[in-house]
Amino acid sequence: MTPDRAMALLERGIAERVFPGAAAAWGSLDGQSRAVAGRFTYDPDAPLVHEDSLFDLASLTKVVATTARLQTLVREGRLDLDAPLLGRVGVTARHLLAHTSGLPSCRRYEELTLDAGEALRLALEEPLESAPGERTLYCDVGFIWLGYLAEQMGLPLDEGLPHGFLFRPPALERKRCLPTGPVEPWRHRLWQQQARNPLPERAGFLQGEVHDPRAALLGGVAGHAGLFGTLDAVAGWAHGRLLAAQEDPLEREWASTQSPDGKRGLGWDLDPGGLASIAPGIYGHTGFTGTLVALDPVQRRFLVLLTNRVHPSADSLAIRDLRRAFLEAAWIKPGAS
Repeated sequence: MTPDRAMALLERGIAERVFPGAAAAWGSLDGQSRAVAGRFTYDPDAPLVHEDSLFDLASLTKVVATTARLQTLVREGRLDLDAPLLGRVGVTARHLLAHTSGLPSCRRYEELTLDAGEALRLALEEPLESAPGERTLYCDVGFIWLGYLAEQMGLPLDEGLPHGFLFRPPALERKRCLPTGPVEPWRHRLWQQQARNPLPERAGFLQGEVHDPRAALLGGVAGHAGLFGTLDAVAGWAHGRLLAAQEDPLEREWASTQSPDGKRGLGWDLDPGGLASIAPGIYGHTGFTGTLVALDPVQRRFLVLLTNRVHPSADSLAIRDLRRAFLEAAWIKPGAS
């Protein structure tokens, strides 16, 4: 994919109001290219997006932070992926990582409580909806469990992160964050309860506050969402994972089929953007806010796409077509690089 092609796709996304701003990186083990376009919002006076702008990475948190912590615990011999967890018979870390635990996909805990401790308790006590290993169901609740497990084993998600990644951006960093969705009534109540200013910098919209409601309720640090990052950070991390996939048997194992439907590894999505049939061996992850990482150890390629497609609303699903166009341009088009 040429820089001109990447810029054309980003500009198309802005023109079609898929997102107001975006950043992309793509390449191989030998080098990479980058493209940045748009503004923080559709306001013509809004700040321009830069390579050091901070994006809400949403579910990229699952692989960048949580899966990485669990992998460290396995390497250190401190975690058996197939041992029962948290007193739940039959549920293992392998099930949770592969989205086969039998837990529900998601619960709206913010509708039940505004207390972080109570929300965590509700998540950890969720009853199973099916037997572990029986079916594949994408599950935020399971990754809340995994984030809690990592913390209990001395590896909190928000400590020791590579440069350019952070949870809970401090006040001075929030102006670098692309705004996401509107501030919901329950979040106003939460902030008032915490004696915080009920409005962020850009009145009415989240900026530097995690978009995901469950992660916000849990204090901004959770196993399924909450991480913010720059293009440089995510691209550097993706390049590192691609390099590891060439050299590390454990990395390759975690990116292999671990679920009944064949689409989930350990933490990884084995069919990101629906391109598995076109690029065998591709894996990665997407995020609700409009983020994507895709890795291909066979062709030794990677792609990062960061957007704030949930601003001003998450109603449109047009990001799916544009994300696929990016993947196709990076993998399929003649002369792609």
